[in-house]
Amino acid sequence: MVKPGAEIEEKELSRVKAHCLVVNIVFAWEQAIAITSTEDEKALVSHRFPQFLFHDDMHPDYFRYAILNDSFERHLWLASPSGAGRNKTLNVGTMLEYSFTLPNKKEQEAIASCLTRLDSLITLHQRKRRKRLFTHLLVWEQRKLGDCFDFLKNNTLSRADLNGENGIARNVHYGDILIKFGDCLDGEQSDLPFITDDTVLPKFAGSILSEGDVIFADTAEDEAAGKCIELRKLPKEPTISGLHTIPARPRFPFGTGYLGHYLNSDAYHRQLLPLMQGIKVISVSKAALQDTQVRFPSLSEQSAIGVVLSEIDALITLHQ
Repeated sequence: MVKPGAEIEEKELSRVKAHCLVVNIVFAWEQAIAITSTEDEKALVSHRFPQFLFHDDMHPDYFRYAILNDSFERHLWLASPSGAGRNKTLNVGTMLEYSFTLPNKKEQEAIASCLTRLDSLITLHQRKRRKRLFTHLLVWEQRKLGDCFDFLKNNTLSRADLNGENGIARNVHYGDILIKFGDCLDGEQSDLPFITDDTVLPKFAGSILSEGDVIFADTAEDEAAGKCIELRKLPKEPTISGLHTIPARPRFPFGTGYLGHYLNSDAYHRQLLPLMQGIKVISVSKAALQDTQVRFPSLSEQSAIGVVLSEIDALITLHQ
């Protein structure tokens, strides 16, 4: 309770407006930032919580997700000079210099709607999972990656050994995994290069790629090393894994799309960071991958997660 005479005068406070960006200028570096809703309307905040209206061509719900961007989080941290303890006052002018990639308003609304549905699905699954946890003591299974996959052979062909026109076999190059491909690869729709030398294929007869296999790029110039693709479909020609890649085949079925998204998630990729080696070029070894932990729910839940995340990937690609 506030003692009589100690009340804060209302003139020192501001009323919250719905659908605004509000920031705590002392703890913005910890992402104390939000988009207000109608439920917040008419609440009172001090001068430490400035509010910002959106332009007419901006959809507030889109920014509920845009402000979660790692790049924006770092920008807030850099825009908050050090202070005493955890208090680091935000330079609002510096914050407002940040640039967002912004589609048109209709596309913003569509993206926000899709992400909101995903949030609802995750919440629903969390509720179901908690219920099962207490009634059946079920949890996501966790195993070492080396216990879940068998590793295949890869070739060492450079770009000069490949072509885009013809050949009896196709090749997956690590550079395409890092830059060109998403989490899951539809080999029928992509232009995987051909291997120029037809004598290469027989050497990899036991390592022809199949649907459901995953391929890691073991080398990159930064922490992208370890990026992975899951093979959804493959071209009619036999396909093998190329230079600086680690192909792996699951020992038991996974839901379509689950591995591609999970193995590229922060939850998994953070395990790789302390295992990376090199200075100018960063690499991750097969031995390091084998000891990482893979977590997965039931097969039906894996499939549901794969479907939802793949739909979001398709929506993003459509609007790029």
